[in-house]
Amino acid sequence: MGEYIPRAPINDQAKQYNENLPGIGGIFNYVNFHVYHYAGNNPVVLIDPDGRIFVIQGSFFYRKTVESHLRKIENALIKSGDENALRQFREIRDDPDHLVIITRENPTTGRNTDGNGYLRRDYKDLEGNDRRSGIILYSPSYRPWIKEKGGRRRIPNFISFGHEIGHSIDHREGSLLEDMMDHAKRAIDSETLHYRIEDRAIDFENAVRRGHFGKDKRLRLPAIESHPYQGQYDF
Repeated sequence: MGEYIPRAPINDQAKQYNENLPGIGGIFNYVNFHVYHYAGNNPVVLIDPDGRIFVIQGSFFYRKTVESHLRKIENALIKSGDENALRQFREIRDDPDHLVIITRENPTTGRNTDGNGYLRRDYKDLEGNDRRSGIILYSPSYRPWIKEKGGRRRIPNFISFGHEIGHSIDHREGSLLEDMMDHAKRAIDSETLHYRIEDRAIDFENAVRRGHFGKDKRLRLPAIESHPYQGQYDF
């Protein structure tokens, strides 16, 4: 919450801090009150084509870093030639009915995460309609070790970010909820549920990998125990 609390504007350092609060400083930045200052007086950089985008919560530096990594993911998807993955990415980014919050702070613990993850946070709106929402926990400094074809390596942080976006896409398209319902009905066990959810996220992650590395490298999870890659994953 500290990143949302202004400081008394008693010196230039405090004023600069207030201007970097979420929303370009909000009411604490006089530029936002100026009749002729459109887009913070910087319409080339501060664009909002349709009013719908991922909600990024954090410091100014964190938001800029996440925005940069989102652009890397989109550019990688364009280079990969995977039109379906690119469509999925743009649809979840622009969907006003599926809120995606990207943050470093885990709402369950109130602490910054040391890794990445996805939390489902569905809710009902004021009219009682079911709305889908999710939280991507993303630490830009986190670089996980992943076992791939040919060995074990640390991957660029935005590749891991793409994996969590894959979970968010899975949530939006309904496959995640369908598998959870099957698990609740005991139609599938917990291991199968985990494999299905992770496999679909890996499919999207590999589309990002193809655009960045030129080929996908991360192996899919085993669907059954006899799969040759059983037990060869770090989660």
